[in-house]
Amino acid sequence: MLFKTHLAFGILLWLIIKPYFNINNYLFLSIIILTSLLPDIDKSNSLLGKKIKPISFIIEKLFGHRKLFHSLLFWTVISALIWRYAGKPYAIITLLGISSHLIADALTKQGINFLYPVSQFRIAGFIETGSLLETIFLLTIIGTIIITILF
Repeated sequence: MLFKTHLAFGILLWLIIKPYFNINNYLFLSIIILTSLLPDIDKSNSLLGKKIKPISFIIEKLFGHRKLFHSLLFWTVISALIWRYAGKPYAIITLLGISSHLIADALTKQGINFLYPVSQFRIAGFIETGSLLETIFLLTIIGTIIITILF
């Protein structure tokens, strides 16, 4: 999925789950936005990767795209560390933001391996990144955001 789709999906997630957390809305939204984009740090030509190209380039060369940084196992470990040092709400929000990215990528034809490196099982969907179908998916998310805000 492209940057805009991950961003919109993260914002929709924030709108849905924010009533369940007692955290400053701006901080909460910032965490969701960052974490919904963060897995693509493993691709140096992604929008996030371009912002921190040297780090992204190293991560991409060491781990590859849609491998370790697209693994729910990896992010569960990271969330456990966040839970220990920042608290449970921040760990849950981090894991939810990351999950929004991983779920969106699982809908693409390239798919992802949620259990990398433990398993080789990939989940792949039917959406081609950058296609008309992704645009329709993005517009559906934006429509849902608008409906959620209005009602």
